[in-house]
Amino acid sequence: MALSVAGVVGAREFSQTDVVVLGLVVYALLGLISDSALRVLERRMLTWRRGLRAT
Repeated sequence: MALSVAGVVGAREFSQTDVVVLGLVVYALLGLISDSALRVLERRMLTWRRGLRAT
């Protein structure tokens, strides 16, 4: 079963809480992964800036 926004909305309408929770977890993980990737990219591309500390 493919998890999509329409799938999560449809699951909400039919009270399929397991699908809704799974969708929220997947979206949260995608957010964390993309945030981490952008932080790494920023750290590598802006090393010349004095105010940016690599943490």
